[in-house]
Amino acid sequence: MNRKYVDVIFALIVFSLPFKYIPQVLWLNILGGPFGQDLVIYPLVIGFVYTAYCQWKYKNVVYKWSIFRKFIIAYLTVLLISLAWALFDYPYYDLILNGPAGQIEKLPKPLAIFNDLGIPITKKALIEFWMFARPIKTIFFETISTFGGAYMIFCWYHNRIQRALDILLKVTTVDLVIIAAYGLVDVCYQNGQMWAQNFITMVLPFIHGNVSAKADYYQFHTPLFWGAQNRSIFLEPSYFGIYMAFAFPLLWWNIFRQTDVRKKLSLCGLFIVLAFEIFLTQSRTALAVNLCVFVIFALICLYRVQKKLFILLVILGIGYSSAFAGSMEFLKYGQVPSRIGEWTPLATKWQNMQKKEKELNQSVQKKGKELNQSAQKKEKESNKKIPQTSATEYVEHNLKSLSGSGEKGIHAGSNHSRFTVQKTHIQIGLEHPIFGVGTSLRQGYLREKLDKDPGGEVQKWNKNIDKWGLLGAGFPNLGDFTLRFAETGFLGLGLYLFPALMLFWQYGKILIRREMEVERISPFIFSALSFVGIMATGLGDGINITFCYWTVMAISFLLLFSKGDNNI
Repeated sequence: MNRKYVDVIFALIVFSLPFKYIPQVLWLNILGGPFGQDLVIYPLVIGFVYTAYCQWKYKNVVYKWSIFRKFIIAYLTVLLISLAWALFDYPYYDLILNGPAGQIEKLPKPLAIFNDLGIPITKKALIEFWMFARPIKTIFFETISTFGGAYMIFCWYHNRIQRALDILLKVTTVDLVIIAAYGLVDVCYQNGQMWAQNFITMVLPFIHGNVSAKADYYQFHTPLFWGAQNRSIFLEPSYFGIYMAFAFPLLWWNIFRQTDVRKKLSLCGLFIVLAFEIFLTQSRTALAVNLCVFVIFALICLYRVQKKLFILLVILGIGYSSAFAGSMEFLKYGQVPSRIGEWTPLATKWQNMQKKEKELNQSVQKKGKELNQSAQKKEKESNKKIPQTSATEYVEHNLKSLSGSGEKGIHAGSNHSRFTVQKTHIQIGLEHPIFGVGTSLRQGYLREKLDKDPGGEVQKWNKNIDKWGLLGAGFPNLGDFTLRFAETGFLGLGLYLFPALMLFWQYGKILIRREMEVERISPFIFSALSFVGIMATGLGDGINITFCYWTVMAISFLLLFSKGDNNI
């Protein structure tokens, strides 16, 4: 195996992590799973093909194959048994047969073919077969692209860990520079600068697929403008935070290990800019997860009581404080008035305000002094900034709302939907505790249990199911762990989490060793923080939103279970 080829492929994998939901012409839907619409699928496929070729030719690529093989066989076996058992006792076939025809539009053709061949088969039997075959493809390709992708990276670098770490940190830094720069364009857009609106209009279609001026997320459209929330290059603001939960600890690690003062200061500046943009996302997921990661790092520093770690903690604390103060000032004085939920671009609002101001001034010139005074008053009112946003209000609206009952606050509807769906997932899992209700089969159970739920978003999803059918629409993934519990039971969820639990156990044993030198322990600290951060997103979103989880899982296994060069 050519190491240079492998390094390039791995660098492309790391680089492609933020670029989710690429233009439709580039989709690889045949691969199924969650990554067919992500840029990362291309280097992954290239990597799989090249690794398989080298293993066939040289027979020396795979490492600890027997352990991985046993795990994958056990995992796939449980998921397939879960699916078969669930379809045997599936109670919603009639809803599919009598529902909208669009959800089964591909079935009439094979049904006609079977009838022409003289093979007697009913529409229900064909649907049953199709509902078994379709999830199998998803299960297989998702397993290969996730666990298989992590294992492939592990095989590539099990005897040269330092090279993998260098590529990871360098390429992630490149990504962060791009993200920060595009995020500043978003800031200028929020400030009402027309060039920023024009830039976004021109560039975004090359980043995301199905770009539209107005978002229709559950029909897979990407909004061209997100309004008052910063999202940089990401599909939505929360995805920005999810990626940073993975990337911030790596950036801190890069700052920590730098000996060149100018590079260290540059990386610190990059961190402050990114933190500023994270606060401007006004995303509860982004704020909560990244705050959690920073608090865990602070606790580690307090436990280990090592000078270099304390210095970094102080630097990060100052950086976060400066970024938060800056974001509050921007929200008070720098942002063009716009209510969240309005789809008129902020820059366009600003342009319209200027046009009205000009027209008003022309009118004032034709009228007397008295009218001039009145017009000036109206002009002043039309140009006032958005309501003052205090730090207390910001925290109340974006963090404390997460723990609310969903009865109050600006996020009431969203909180209600999120918690209700997750609670129902748990209820479904407890009713089917061993194997769950089967992969991709939860929608009918959720629809039945949430049919009369008063939540606005819940009702929207119910209406989409009524319109498109159980197979054509459904409820989003609002918690990876509860969803997998509902679909695959304790067995499926346990096997899915088994590698992560192994890593947590090993990280814990290493991090409690106070005698280890700070330079020696630092890779384990920051990789653990990255792993914990991205895994925490599974509490409210899907871990597979990006390939970050699987990348850091591979790095973690390299650090903890490889016997290669550990001079890190």
